Amino acid sequence: MQIGSLPGTAASLPAALLHSRQIRLTGSGAGSVPEVRMIAEVPEITARFGDGTFDAPYAVYRLSRVGEAWAHQGRTRAVGPD
Repeated sequence: MQIGSLPGTAASLPAALLHSRQIRLTGSGAGSVPEVRMIAEVPEITARFGDGTFDAPYAVYRLSRVGEAWAHQGRTRAVGPD
């Protein structure tokens, strides 16, 4: 499940869901890295975009392979086709 903050800063889950499943929550995003560290990285990232050396590895999955996409692990990001 991906929860963004655009619709609000809180997410509500039914208690039955939490009781009936083994659930692992992980977080990432702006709150996972100190702001001063993010700001310090901006010049390098911007330069890498400019010279074409920025690399964001990904793995593409068609909708028919959604189970594989959900099970995807590793440092690449699972995405769907355009």
